[in-house]
Amino acid sequence: MDQQPNIRKRTRSTEERRMPRARDAEGGVEMRMKEFVNTQSLADPFDGYYATGVGHANDVLQPPYNPYALARLPYENSSLLGCIDAMVRNCHGHGWQLEYVGPDGQEKSTQAEAEKKTLEKLLKFPNDQYSLQELTERARFDKESMGFFCIEAPRDLKGRITSLFHIPAQTMRLTTRDSYETEVEVKLPRDGADTTKIKKRFRRFVQIVNEKKVYFKEFGDPRKINPATGLEDKSLPIDQCATEIIYSGIYYPTSPYGVPRWINQLPSIMGSRQAELTNYDFFKDNAIPAMAVLVAGGVLTQPSMDAIEEQLTSIKGRQATHRLVILEARGDEDLASQDGQVPIPRIDMKPLRDAQQKDALFAEYEVASEQKVRSSFRLPPLFVGRSQDITFASAQTSYEVAEGQVFGPERRQFDSLMDLHVLGSYDAKYWAFRSQQAKITDPTAVVDALTTFNNLGAITPNIAIALANEYFDLELEKIKEDWGNWPFEIVKNLASAGKLEGSQVIERQVTVNPDGSKTDADGNLIEAAPLPKGGLPTDGKTPANDDNAKDTKDGKKGKKVADEGTRVLVAEALRDLRDILKTNADAQPATA
Repeated sequence: MDQQPNIRKRTRSTEERRMPRARDAEGGVEMRMKEFVNTQSLADPFDGYYATGVGHANDVLQPPYNPYALARLPYENSSLLGCIDAMVRNCHGHGWQLEYVGPDGQEKSTQAEAEKKTLEKLLKFPNDQYSLQELTERARFDKESMGFFCIEAPRDLKGRITSLFHIPAQTMRLTTRDSYETEVEVKLPRDGADTTKIKKRFRRFVQIVNEKKVYFKEFGDPRKINPATGLEDKSLPIDQCATEIIYSGIYYPTSPYGVPRWINQLPSIMGSRQAELTNYDFFKDNAIPAMAVLVAGGVLTQPSMDAIEEQLTSIKGRQATHRLVILEARGDEDLASQDGQVPIPRIDMKPLRDAQQKDALFAEYEVASEQKVRSSFRLPPLFVGRSQDITFASAQTSYEVAEGQVFGPERRQFDSLMDLHVLGSYDAKYWAFRSQQAKITDPTAVVDALTTFNNLGAITPNIAIALANEYFDLELEKIKEDWGNWPFEIVKNLASAGKLEGSQVIERQVTVNPDGSKTDADGNLIEAAPLPKGGLPTDGKTPANDDNAKDTKDGKKGKKVADEGTRVLVAEALRDLRDILKTNADAQPATA
């Protein structure tokens, strides 16, 4: 492996000298745990290149724990992998969206639409290999298993990020910061300006894969960095310069590296693994036989002794559960009587079932270890499959607590990183990145909320349709006319007054006939004649009252009114939708 000039052996960096030695502050148990992790037969390709003495700029810093060993631990502990999967799925497993954050009333403006279209091109296609959701899930898995993640973010000539790539965290190392400061313009609103110039000491990131070293820049470093040496080189073409890394880690006071949140549970994680292996060895060997052979008045023959030894040493596992051995014994001549008769030997079989282990060892210890690991993530049992005797109410409470205390803050932290770095490179003014959360649907609650909002005038026909489509997997089409976005009460009143101008769907020529019935221009019956006051007359004739006379007069003139069939549909749309929702509520259980 060729050695770069800036990577010195047996030296200690300035940054390291400022940190207290972790080993000096640790107790014996924690030191042994760290040494165990760092020596787990997984060679660190950076061994021999870490700074250990007087440091220099661009020296490689050693992480507190071997990332390769940390990356393997989740696959050796069932509770740890379950907790990490829960974090990945609930933080980034439900998609993303762009949320409008611009000035009111400009969401449909040309500038806002153009900005959204540009951002969606990057976010929907971050690279040619996988989606943004997969990228974020990989990054989250790295952060939860090793304590940090790295995302490569190349830029174009305009400084805009053109693609995003996940880099496995175990292959990446940090260097010390520069000994000098570099002036850089950052997005920091001060004194009426959107950007501010600050001085910052940058670091580099270095990766070794197949004995090849590649350097990356810290995000925001404006200099041209040689990817082969990690040094500034102003003569390099822009397409040959080192790309930038978006880095995020779980804070660890004694190191610039992040460490996983479960690191304090290393003894439980490793101990439960050893307990499982102990149980596995017991079931595999099944070394304690079902019974013992006791011989009195004689000795076993040598073939019988060999058979017993073979049963105990060579036959193990399930094959040994119902094993059978044939024994032969001969009388002991030393016990012969005066007449020379040798007593008949007696063979007794003594059961040893009580000495056998009837269940797995360390069962309570493993339960306690699982609870400790889960507590380091602050996850309710429901999220790792411990859902015995759980109700919808308790599940809802568990979800709300986890969402408010764990998943929500983690998503907001990641979203801020995306807004600052990725969307910030496009100077986005109208849109912000938002990771979506899981939805627990209670149909009854949806119906109640829909009714309440409608009473407040907050529900429009299109909002009701959108809610029905989202929560009950329907495919109702939105109303294209403007009144589809008006509150139901306004639509009902305008429809009743026949003032929904310009809507051919709900307005057409209606004729009121002398008997009070209504027909359209083609003579089709829209509404039957109303019953007369006091019921139908015995002679079958319709009495001529004042109201009928007025309707007859209006009917003769003819007038343009709202289509009664459609008006009723609009006026009672909420009631009809409520019936649909209630039907779904009765037919479908609440789902997460």
